Amino acid sequence: VGYSEDSFTPAEFDLSATVRPGENTLTIQVYRFCSGSWLEDQDFWRLSGLFRSVTLQAKPLLHLEDLKLTASLTDNYQKGKLEVEANIAYRLPNASFKLEVRDSEGDLVAEKLGPIRSEQLEFTLADLPVAAWSAEKPNLYQVRLYLYQAGSLLEVSRQEVGFRNFELKDGIMYLNGQRIVFKGVNRHEFDSKLGRAITEEDMIWDIKTMKRSNINAVRCSHY
Repeated sequence: VGYSEDSFTPAEFDLSATVRPGENTLTIQVYRFCSGSWLEDQDFWRLSGLFRSVTLQAKPLLHLEDLKLTASLTDNYQKGKLEVEANIAYRLPNASFKLEVRDSEGDLVAEKLGPIRSEQLEFTLADLPVAAWSAEKPNLYQVRLYLYQAGSLLEVSRQEVGFRNFELKDGIMYLNGQRIVFKGVNRHEFDSKLGRAITEEDMIWDIKTMKRSNINAVRCSHY
């Protein structure tokens, strides 16, 4: 069905033409080295295999292909603005959407409803009553996009966003109007026993360790 050589980015393949009624078998063949191995020759242990999950997903004829959310602050960092760009696979009539912005308690902050008439959906929500995001106060909001066909819900997509402004003035970096100094480190995804197959516990341990050391920026080294 497909072939991929980049071991650090997701690979997606359309299996629609190969799926048959009844039981199907999904088979993956892993090569230890390929022409991409030379390009990925970085400073870590060279290991082969699958490091992330393999999933099979079925989507309706009306579904979300891509979603870009740009969250920023206006009115002297007191209000929020959310720019929405969605790419929708649009193959059904009478399609519509609803987008919600909810706070950490689940309370509704803003919403927008409307018909879907093309594969591109773009709009902006302004003057949102939101709290700014920062490393000290990482306020997050959940954006939910619902897709309907003739009133029936077909798909829900969720994504968390933080409202913040980054600016560069006279060579000095500012976050939400305050000067910021990045104290960063490089981080490889590696475990002494599991190699590159990182668990959720590993990630949490790394984050807590970095926060205890006053680190506020991470470079995902080479990925």
